[in-house]
Amino acid sequence: MAKWSQVGVLLVLGIALALWTGRSDFVPPGPGQADAGFGAGSDWDVQWAQGEALRSSASRGELPHWDPMPDFGAPLLAHPESWVAAPAFLASGGASDLRSGLHALRAVSVIALVLGLGLLCVRMQVPWMVGVAGAVAVLASDQWAQRLYSGHLMALGMCWWPLAAAAVLRACESAAANVQWHMAAAAGACIGLASLQGGHYPTVFAPWVLGLVVWGAVVSDRWAGALLGLVALGLLPIQGPPALSIVVSTAFCAVLLAGLAASSEARRVGRIAAGGALGALAVAGFRLVPGIWAGLSVGRIAPPGVGRFEAVPWGELATFSGAMEGALRLGHPALGWAVVAAALVAVVNRRLRGVAVSTLVLLLAAWGAGRGLSSWPALSLIPGMSGINYPLRLQWPLLVFGPMLLGSVTSSFLTFALSERRADL
Repeated sequence: MAKWSQVGVLLVLGIALALWTGRSDFVPPGPGQADAGFGAGSDWDVQWAQGEALRSSASRGELPHWDPMPDFGAPLLAHPESWVAAPAFLASGGASDLRSGLHALRAVSVIALVLGLGLLCVRMQVPWMVGVAGAVAVLASDQWAQRLYSGHLMALGMCWWPLAAAAVLRACESAAANVQWHMAAAAGACIGLASLQGGHYPTVFAPWVLGLVVWGAVVSDRWAGALLGLVALGLLPIQGPPALSIVVSTAFCAVLLAGLAASSEARRVGRIAAGGALGALAVAGFRLVPGIWAGLSVGRIAPPGVGRFEAVPWGELATFSGAMEGALRLGHPALGWAVVAAALVAVVNRRLRGVAVSTLVLLLAAWGAGRGLSSWPALSLIPGMSGINYPLRLQWPLLVFGPMLLGSVTSSFLTFALSERRADL
């Protein structure tokens, strides 16, 4: 278990990194200003419209029940990209000063990222400094910068994944049912906070991100390898009828269930799933429940299906550079393939397996979207997954966890090499 001194150090470092990132102003001037960054068709149009609706409601002492501007009218508190109910935004006076509220959202997200990756490393018995280094790599990536400057505030929601992952791993390790419930609820609360920040993609992805972390932590490496091999079939340049991906997805679900049954941890995993759902609903149920209704009404939550996506060329994926909605822009192809290789190595390490399996399965599923042997029908079983437009955003777990896994594998190798050296001496 992490010591309070470690938590304190991580909080201090998180605040320091939040101040460091705060030197750059990612928020455009806004309506009525020179070079407003508004009205040009970017995502900032939606963000500023939501902010103006909140400010108008707040000036009348009302809740922003309805916003007539985004999406031709929608309940603002239930809008999947709405961040107007985020605690950090409201606590910083965002209702009257949108700019300060949005900067507070980024700062809290950075602190959550640093704290989460540090505690996740402690949980996996890796030096917590590796987690801090991983957070720095995320914040320095092209993907992070381009998302924020493009007005994709929902990307901040993925900063809550590491804290949630650390909590579910704690639940996996404890034999006490009450600890399992409490830690799972804490993980769900983190996802609820991501939702309150407008993180619709991170919220919809979270059941798979965390579910695969738990599954990978309780199964053997053979089952983990079987699932990875199955999802990797989606990389083959094979096209065919939808029945092909249905067959692959059926096998995907069968491997998940068989691996869980072989682990004899089904009851524990069930408690973690239920606790996580309760935690998320306790924090953000007031918007998640009507949000599901709104999604059903506009067709964004649809029955599971194959998905109509175009396969992204291998050349763009392999270079880890290119269009923001195509490649995962980590800064350099060498870093991209290094984190992928590290995740593959981490699968055979019991302590790292859960995070590695989750990262790789979702990466391979993203790369296989639009191809004949894709596992997408299985992933679309989670409500909301069938309605997403950009499956390649499933690469984000590699962005969040990949640099940390690279550092963890490197740290483990150096520790082993030094111990062997001492033994020889």
